[in-house]
Amino acid sequence: MRNGKKIGLLVTGFAIAFAMVLGVKTKALAFNNGETFTYEKVKYQVTKLAKGKNPAICKVIGAEKDAEKITIFANPQYDGETLSCTSINNGAFSGNDDLTYVKISESSKISNIPLNCFKDCEDLKTVIIGTPAVKVINKNAFKGCESLKTVAIKNKTIKKASFKTNCFKGTTGVTVYAPSKSVAKKYASYATKRGAKEVKYGKYKANF
Repeated sequence: MRNGKKIGLLVTGFAIAFAMVLGVKTKALAFNNGETFTYEKVKYQVTKLAKGKNPAICKVIGAEKDAEKITIFANPQYDGETLSCTSINNGAFSGNDDLTYVKISESSKISNIPLNCFKDCEDLKTVIIGTPAVKVINKNAFKGCESLKTVAIKNKTIKKASFKTNCFKGTTGVTVYAPSKSVAKKYASYATKRGAKEVKYGKYKANF
């Protein structure tokens, strides 16, 4: 009887351990590569699954319908997991008539405002590029943003060549903010050469 009881306890122990392993695996595979989700009104797509201590990677693909003010966070949450957002899809918000305010968070790893990103967002008034990681404002990024009045850029080392063709074409009266007035003045001149009219400049403020 004692041997039988020991065997029973061993079997139970193995069963519990096996269930725990399965539970861990199930959690690790909670979602699939390519799956889409929404966090704080922003739509994302998983581009790489978590591996070891490295979190899953995702990119921004758009905004929830009727979302007017959005923040693109560095670490959106999905299905109980924390992901790392590293990029924005080309044309992610193109033609969006609802957006008025967009902020890319300070801790974001996004390095590029991509091709056609906010093209023809006619009601977009304010864009805060809060992360110094952004190094490129790509072709047509803000083209046709007729209402755009504020573009705040925290990075102070973006080069003239990184303001791509027509990235501000069709904008009028934009104020460009940067960490110093001298840098803001330089960025304003780059924006002018990329299609913006009547560009002003000012120093970046912490309370944007």
